[in-house]
Amino acid sequence: MINSPKILKGILLLSVVLIGLGEVKAATNYVAVGGSDANSGADWANAKLTISNAVWASANGDVILVSNGTYWVGTTNDVVVTNRSVTIRGVSGNPADVLVAAANAVPTLFYIVNSTSVVIEAMTISNGRYGVKTAASSTGTVQNCIFSSIYANRNALYLAGVM
Repeated sequence: MINSPKILKGILLLSVVLIGLGEVKAATNYVAVGGSDANSGADWANAKLTISNAVWASANGDVILVSNGTYWVGTTNDVVVTNRSVTIRGVSGNPADVLVAAANAVPTLFYIVNSTSVVIEAMTISNGRYGVKTAASSTGTVQNCIFSSIYANRNALYLAGVM
């Protein structure tokens, strides 16, 4: 049994320091229509251009803020979230202010793979075969979003995982 007050204080101080070292603050990554994927995404002045590149620059727990505007996607799954737990959020909170849309027959606008606790919120998702698709073992939440013009006979949400 430890009876020395100095030793007990030392152990307590060491415990507090170690707990503090283990704490990692979530980062915020920024996306703007006028941004560049060469930017860091660390603030609005250095915003990324695409949501995909902001996702790839993110770590678990990060928030990706998407400024008002239209974000066109290409011919493959545009925003693929793999092995990350991130929140992708329209900055204004109004889904009509952020449009993520396919310029052509994009299979899936948001594809969640091997990821848990992904959140997609406050945006309009339009023109894909699937708006949001999850692979098995992926989980997340879609909230305050509008789905429009999803191709005929397809689903706004295709859930192989659990959303």
